[in-house]
Amino acid sequence: MVLCLNRTDGWTYAIKKLIYASERMREKFLQEAYALAALDQHPNIVRYYGSWEDKSINAIYIQCEWCKGGSLKKYPPSTWTQITLSKILRQVCLALSYMHTRGFSHGDVKPENILVDSPTIDDNSIYKLCDLGQINGSGDGQYIAPEILQCTEEFLRAHPVVSQKADVFSLGISLFELAYCYGAKNKINPIPQRSQITAMDIVLPELHFSSDFIQLLRDMMSRDISLRLSANEILLHPLIQDHLSFQLEQEKKKVLQLQEQIKQLERDISKVKKHRAHKRPNKSSDMVDQLKRNLNGISLTPSNKSEMDVTSSQKDSPQFTPYDKFNTPSGGLFYSGNNMVQTPPAFSPGLVFFLYYSHLKKILKISMLSKKIFFVNLKIKK
Repeated sequence: MVLCLNRTDGWTYAIKKLIYASERMREKFLQEAYALAALDQHPNIVRYYGSWEDKSINAIYIQCEWCKGGSLKKYPPSTWTQITLSKILRQVCLALSYMHTRGFSHGDVKPENILVDSPTIDDNSIYKLCDLGQINGSGDGQYIAPEILQCTEEFLRAHPVVSQKADVFSLGISLFELAYCYGAKNKINPIPQRSQITAMDIVLPELHFSSDFIQLLRDMMSRDISLRLSANEILLHPLIQDHLSFQLEQEKKKVLQLQEQIKQLERDISKVKKHRAHKRPNKSSDMVDQLKRNLNGISLTPSNKSEMDVTSSQKDSPQFTPYDKFNTPSGGLFYSGNNMVQTPPAFSPGLVFFLYYSHLKKILKISMLSKKIFFVNLKIKK
């Protein structure tokens, strides 16, 4: 297994390289790729992205998602509390139930084949089944169910319920191994009689694990296949339901906390808006806006209260309209069509200076033109 970075999307993927020495091995590896593609839509099964074959070296490559937390095998024994193991049990049973209803069995459930999607194990971690190389078959002998040792592959294909119940046994002994290490004062001790384990061997300290949890493990590892629980029955177990209810309550609390944070942010935003609304306006920006309105020929609005106090004679006078002509002989009066009106009080001194300066430029141009005409006439006379 190697990690590869895709330059196109920037994601990191896990690439599994499988070398085959015979056609039978090749068919087995292709079966794993087909199974991953068929079971790709479940959140507790490693996601499949693609596969390809290099016949020059007899290799098949399978591209899957990269789970940053690795397998359960790498974590210290102090990690495996009853709450954590109950989460793993529920999520893996969801994956097994999804596979079993579609006619598949994993065949190799063990701590090495249960991955963690997050870098560390926490309350939000998601656990995923991987390595479907033994699908509908039998895998590691340390976690294999006792009845599988007496069955052939043909029998298991003809009786899928046997393989499905074997997955439950393998999951039970995997969880018991983790709980056993936690209960043994954080010292990893081997579990005796793995495939020959009985209900009397499943003993855990009640200081750390409840009697219901211990009994659930016993029901999962029953040697009588008819008494052994299925994945769906485990999901309906009161212990798992209670744990699910507890998780739902925790999620509701988180949602309420987030809603309160959102409300607080909305209150802070409204305070900032009110504070900005009460700030004094910028006088320079107001003058610029007024100048723009005047130059664009928009009707003027009084800028303060004193300008709003007009006499009755002023009320009867014509309204100011866009100015289209400016003549100097009339003593600085503005013309609007045929109506002559005085400079409105809302005009700023800067606007008056601008108009005067533009008129002065016209006068200078006329004078320069007259000088040129004068010199041209002198040359003609000579």
